Amino acid sequence: MDIRLSYHLNGQRSTHTLSLDIQNVSNRQNIFGTYYDVETQKIETIYQNGLIPILNYRLEF
Repeated sequence: MDIRLSYHLNGQRSTHTLSLDIQNVSNRQNIFGTYYDVETQKIETIYQNGLIPILNYRLEF
């Protein structure tokens, strides 16, 4: 689940947008992939990143 908060400021010649995206709000450890580790001789799992905040500013003319 992702959440986005944004603020738009509309001017005569441009639009400003400031937003905060928070990806993986539940901080779930999703599986990215698996690989075989030769040293331990086991199949290991690689997980994706947890909570990821992204701050964005956009200017449109």
